[in-house]
Amino acid sequence: MAKIAEGPKLLYSYSWLVFQETNTERLPRGLGIGPIPVSAIRRKAREDGLSPSETELLVQVVRRLDSHHLEITARQQERAKDPKKAGSTVNGRMIDTSLL
Repeated sequence: MAKIAEGPKLLYSYSWLVFQETNTERLPRGLGIGPIPVSAIRRKAREDGLSPSETELLVQVVRRLDSHHLEITARQQERAKDPKKAGSTVNGRMIDTSLL
């Protein structure tokens, strides 16, 4: 694995891949989903040979991605409960217009 310190484009591409890969390791929390465990992110960094500073940077970026994902998921679940808040849909799928 190339070192992520080589540039922001590589950092974000790699972080997105780690996010997708560790996304399956979430634990349920109440009626929703919990965050990706930091241990899963660190384990992936260790497998890929990242340095401690690169690992911490990766953890920060993946946690931000995850936080945003959890916010969107919570909004979608809330809208699904109340049809008046449903917002825009295409082919029955929710569209998150907050990012537009």
